[in-house]
Amino acid sequence: MKLLFFLSSTFLRKEIAYLFIFLSIVFGILYLIKFIYNSFRTIKHSNNVDYLLKNGKKIEIDLTTSVISITEDKRITEFNESATFDKFVENGFVDIKEKRQETDYISFVKLVYTVDGENYLHEIKLPMSMKSVEILFDFHKITTLIYDPKNPENCIIDLGFIA
Repeated sequence: MKLLFFLSSTFLRKEIAYLFIFLSIVFGILYLIKFIYNSFRTIKHSNNVDYLLKNGKKIEIDLTTSVISITEDKRITEFNESATFDKFVENGFVDIKEKRQETDYISFVKLVYTVDGENYLHEIKLPMSMKSVEILFDFHKITTLIYDPKNPENCIIDLGFIA
């Protein structure tokens, strides 16, 4: 008798509904936690930039000599799109498959700078190809680096010439 109650469709519908509501609440809470974490991370980064702009020391660095390495990450995304044209042939409309590729580049630039006789390493992530970065750095050889006098590893680099 208990087995029949367990297999009853009303019972299963209620359990599935409760499970769906529970999972929705759990995923909602996880999304909210992720959103709050990302908001705090953005605020922290913004405060760090403001602090360095106000209290940091500026030095000029030569991009052609301080760049140690540039590596590139290339991601190719393929799209298969179907387009129906208003061309009537014997059998009906023509359906042409169009293949399209998009390539996204991300370049990672490692550079070294010297503060009070000590060398420090900094990495920059740029949304462009390695060749574009090399050309930009050759064209704008000198830029400003602002570092924290108490912690010289904490720095920002003026890359306003890229925009």
